[in-house]
Amino acid sequence: MSINNFKAGRLVQRYKYKSFEPNLINQKWYCTNQLFIFQIFFKKNKSLYYDNLTRVRNNNDLIQWLKFFLEGVRSTSQNSIETFKNIIALRNKVENKITKLGKKQPLAREFLQHLYSYPSIDASDTAKALQINLSTALRLIEDFVKLKILIEITGLKRNRVFIFEDYIKLFR
Repeated sequence: MSINNFKAGRLVQRYKYKSFEPNLINQKWYCTNQLFIFQIFFKKNKSLYYDNLTRVRNNNDLIQWLKFFLEGVRSTSQNSIETFKNIIALRNKVENKITKLGKKQPLAREFLQHLYSYPSIDASDTAKALQINLSTALRLIEDFVKLKILIEITGLKRNRVFIFEDYIKLFR
């Protein structure tokens, strides 16, 4: 970045963690957003953001900008910590539900791990990811639906898509 193109607002660095965004073409969820992102803080405090940038430009008051920026880091970090705590609580809750599956627990735990990366799934994706038969994948998905871990979103009888809604809600 050249010194001529420098803007105080460009100091923002983005740390990428997985979050989810729908792709309506094939009804999948892709990891595109970030969990730890300063722009959310700046959007919530838009007038302060512009006021502080103006102070830097007009009064050369970089100290005030740095205070504002560090408050953004603190606030964003706190929000990220809360989200991580909620993820851990959800994981514990779901793993307790999985204990009801008896002999299916090891496969269910593997499936659950997969859902954290791909919270929108269908039976064929499950079968490929876990290297199991399609019928086994369908039974596993049905078990997760009965345990209220997954919900079906298409309303179809075939080619159904299921989402790990409680997990996705944590990122909204």
